Amino acid sequence: MTDHTPPVNSGSLAALNNVMGAMELTSTLQKRGPHLPNLGCIYGRSGEGKSYATIFVQNRTGAIRVEVGESWNRRTLLRNILRECGINDPRGSAADMVEQAVMLLGDQPDRPLIIDEADKLVDKGLIEIV
Repeated sequence: MTDHTPPVNSGSLAALNNVMGAMELTSTLQKRGPHLPNLGCIYGRSGEGKSYATIFVQNRTGAIRVEVGESWNRRTLLRNILRECGINDPRGSAADMVEQAVMLLGDQPDRPLIIDEADKLVDKGLIEIV
């Protein structure tokens, strides 16, 4: 007898719900005034389609999306955000890159910034950059 554990996302309902929820969250955040906080969070168990939902949102909205790697540090995060903003070879100190990212993101306030695997930033004490 073999033991077979079905994957967490054995159907597509969870993934579809995540896509709809991610689009609704993004739309709500895009409509908020500049004086209000515009941070959202998509969370859930592994395998429920959160990353795919963010890719869908990126494709629909032109969002800037980065997926945080295990070995990322402050400069790696900033370089990747700047690359996604169209800067080919980001350089400078972390403070310089933060300033540049703020300016570029501020130029397009309706364009979402999606940070997939942001929990890794929390684990490393880097979430304050966001």
